[in-house]
Amino acid sequence: MKKQLKIIGLGTLLFSLLFACDSDDPVITNVPPAEVSEVTFSGDYEEEQFTAVWANPIDTDFQEVELTYFYDPENPTTVIITGPENSITIDGSYEQNYTLVFKTKDASGNFSTGVTKKIRFGNFQPGSAEDMNALDPEITHLLARKLAIWDASGVEDSHMGVFSNLEVIEGKFQIKGVNITHLDAFDKLMTVNGNIDMLDNTSLTDFCGLKNLFSTGTVPDNFTFTITGNASNPAKQEIIDNCN
Repeated sequence: MKKQLKIIGLGTLLFSLLFACDSDDPVITNVPPAEVSEVTFSGDYEEEQFTAVWANPIDTDFQEVELTYFYDPENPTTVIITGPENSITIDGSYEQNYTLVFKTKDASGNFSTGVTKKIRFGNFQPGSAEDMNALDPEITHLLARKLAIWDASGVEDSHMGVFSNLEVIEGKFQIKGVNITHLDAFDKLMTVNGNIDMLDNTSLTDFCGLKNLFSTGTVPDNFTFTITGNASNPAKQEIIDNCN
């Protein structure tokens, strides 16, 4: 009788295990999902909107992205983007610095730590050294028709650090008549979607900050690189070949 009970008990256990394996219910876990990746941005300046696109994590229990964004930290906006959607278009305020925090959520309710991106929506045209402070130095994307530092009074090398994390300029890139000696702050810049003009910067001798852009970055062939009136005026290939 005892042997029979043991056999029945074992059968019940096996049935329970098989049923659990066949269940469609998600497995409860306390492990958060992976983060979003490959975040990119583009701007629509006529409509005053910008769009973020990203890759969702491949976790099987991934459910949604919680995006919080703001230019004024006192007035954040939070939206939920349910997978597999992976983009959002936001009505922007022009010439503002935006912070965007992407957090992923899984079926168990776990949230990831989050990925933070900082962008500027709108042109940046500082007229003085003081104006340079309007740009957050953590900004990676400048969604604008142009970055133009033209005859900006008092701007020197020490002020250029605000560009040290900049990766993308969606429009023109122009520096003219500024008292700087090098472009080291732009060594992370990898994409410029407009003409590049370096003009009449009479102390500018070192263009090595542009080597990464010219050697492995993206500058469409239909845009020009004009360099004249500086203390040194190397060609694009000279920058690639002569900078370490």
